[in-house]
Amino acid sequence: EEVKGAGVFGSFESSVGSFGSQKITLNWHSITDRMFDFLELGAHRLDCRGALQEHDRSSGRLITRALRIVVQGHTTSGELGKLEKNATTDSSTEMEITYIKIELDGKNILELDKLNYIYRVNGKDQLADTRRALGL
Repeated sequence: EEVKGAGVFGSFESSVGSFGSQKITLNWHSITDRMFDFLELGAHRLDCRGALQEHDRSSGRLITRALRIVVQGHTTSGELGKLEKNATTDSSTEMEITYIKIELDGKNILELDKLNYIYRVNGKDQLADTRRALGL
């Protein structure tokens, strides 16, 4: 948000402690039973994992790091796509994210839970004072 007004010598942009809409889109090559699971009402949770390779300049070796991203949210739209001979259906599902957690090598580097006033960066609780002030 832009901050300006009395007592401020100019305007500047600042975090006000809230986040805008965040969405994730799942693209499907074909229509499957799993795709329709996301059309059920309620929250859906995805646990995505990857292996990241980084080049260590000091040793010249590749280092593999474990990445884990957990997202939870509600489906906002689902597209069945198209049905053509020898082609993918290009179906998709879009979810509004209300929770996201990112771990790198088992270390919690980001956790955002919009519904429970949780925001942690590098393991540091950024909203502890806010929850205390609200009696949560």
